[in-house]
Amino acid sequence: MRNVSRFFLVSGLISLALTGCQSVPTRAPAPPAHPEMVSSAPLKIADSCEVQGAVLVEYTVLQSGQTANIDIGSGPDCVREALTAWVSSYRYVPQSTDIAARFEWILVSGKRGS
Repeated sequence: MRNVSRFFLVSGLISLALTGCQSVPTRAPAPPAHPEMVSSAPLKIADSCEVQGAVLVEYTVLQSGQTANIDIGSGPDCVREALTAWVSSYRYVPQSTDIAARFEWILVSGKRGS
């Protein structure tokens, strides 16, 4: 009887020790949902404004759905001012947290019908 009790005690301690070493599998957190834009003003760039290449635009979508922390990469002042005004006008569905956003803007011009 004593050996049986010792067996259960030892096997119980081993089981307890192994249980402490096991980790519970964790799920990776879901990526943040892309904010849903509900409105924006039209982008207005002067015809005389010339742009070469892409312009990086970074900003934050606030919990309120408004934008802040607008950072326009290098480019002519006329483009930087126009893009800042445009991104400032963006309105999104309210968020549960602030979300960083970015895109590259490229001016594509051409004649209609070409």
